[in-house]
Amino acid sequence: MLSYQVPKRRDVKNLTNWIENSANLATDETAYLSKSDLLSVGTPSDEPLAQVELFLEKVIMFCYRIFKKRPKIDLSRDPNVFIFSSPLLKRITRSLIAWIVVLILLIPVIIINAVSKVAIRMGVIVVASAVVIMTLALMTKVKTWEMFLGGATYATVLVVFVPGSTAAI
Repeated sequence: MLSYQVPKRRDVKNLTNWIENSANLATDETAYLSKSDLLSVGTPSDEPLAQVELFLEKVIMFCYRIFKKRPKIDLSRDPNVFIFSSPLLKRITRSLIAWIVVLILLIPVIIINAVSKVAIRMGVIVVASAVVIMTLALMTKVKTWEMFLGGATYATVLVVFVPGSTAAI
């Protein structure tokens, strides 16, 4: 029992909305939704991935409301229920995260090669290393030593660009 997680507020709200709109259950049978001791028996998901998926779902729903065209998610006969294709959404989410990571890693290299002052280059290295370490800490379940090693390795790679680069003037 102690290993189960507390359900996400969004999941409880979705279930509550469905029950209120469909009226399939008696009020006494839905009383458990207002209790504070609910447990989630589902497998825990990759939290950053789930957050980006949620963002993409909201974007799709926003586009649906603007263009009034129902996306190809008609798995339910209820017009108020949207069930997204999980594999497609996961692929899009992973692609988006991959592009963000590539930008986080390569933009500092471009800046270091474009700037001629060593002090600015060193500042870029400090800021870029901090961003990479924060990204590791927030988006993964990384151990402290792995975070230190990853940050030090990235900073070392960036330092290689400092003496050998010449600014394109």
